[in-house]
Amino acid sequence: MSASILCPRCGFGNEAGWTFCTNCGAALSAPAAPPSGAPPPAWTPGYGGPPAPAYPPTTAYPPYPAYPPYAYGPPPWEAERRKQINWTRSGILVLLIGALLSWIPKIGGIGGIFTLIGAILVIIGRKAFGTAHRRNVVVSIILFFVGIAVAIVGAVVVVLVAVGDVMPGMTEAQLTALLSGAFTNLLIVVAAGTFIAGLASVFFTYALQETEGRVILWAAYGATVGVQIAILVATLPLVPTIAAQVAHQIVTTGTVDSTEISAAVEGASTWLSLLNAIPAVLYAAANYLAWTRIHKGEIPAPPTAPTAAPTAAPPAPPPAPPINPV
Repeated sequence: MSASILCPRCGFGNEAGWTFCTNCGAALSAPAAPPSGAPPPAWTPGYGGPPAPAYPPTTAYPPYPAYPPYAYGPPPWEAERRKQINWTRSGILVLLIGALLSWIPKIGGIGGIFTLIGAILVIIGRKAFGTAHRRNVVVSIILFFVGIAVAIVGAVVVVLVAVGDVMPGMTEAQLTALLSGAFTNLLIVVAAGTFIAGLASVFFTYALQETEGRVILWAAYGATVGVQIAILVATLPLVPTIAAQVAHQIVTTGTVDSTEISAAVEGASTWLSLLNAIPAVLYAAANYLAWTRIHKGEIPAPPTAPTAAPTAAPPAPPPAPPINPV
């Protein structure tokens, strides 16, 4: 409400805008503006509310500088999951290359190196693909080392037994029979170790496959067993001849020249070893199917944020003590 105008004659408060006093009729004049720095006029009770307090002028602050929006990255568990998926995808691709190179006689060692590197990558990234895959990877590692141990330990045992059976004064025929049995047992033991270790290639990516891929894996293992049996069958008839050559060298010269023995074995098994291309191509095809599923995002399953372990409920408060009667 605007300030009232006091009558200079009677002191009656008139509303602003009036020219004459409504009480005595004297002429009214507008109130003089207070001097600069003077306090505002006192409020007269009964005429409107109290005047609003005077606040000092506010200071204008400069605007905040514009910052680019913060780019939020994936949570740590999701970043680790993506890393494991990339490890597995790269590892299976390296396994595919190793399978295609491993059967070639001159560069088979390079294929073995590729296979080893790919297996390590798949082992590192196994956690992102579920419990079944993690279990199968562990089973594959166990089967691989068990197969290697069977082949190595079996070969050592066969050699030690053969050396222990050698007697002074043995004839060439007796030594030939002893070596023939030892060579036969050695081939069988190595083949058995190969059969066990071959199962590792089946289970290594088994959980990553659909039905088609699993059938191909078992077909590849069957082809591996078939090729090894074919090589064994082709090599066993040569064992008596090789044993006779070794026995003759031992009896006549006291030494063994392995050049002729290696040439005889390679001549019988080299052309059969080319059949290893069949399981190699099948394993490569199965690895390609697994790699395709990962590349298309079919596996692993969509991520879920890890949940905290449920906490136990707080213990119930003890019952209140009974109130003693007065």
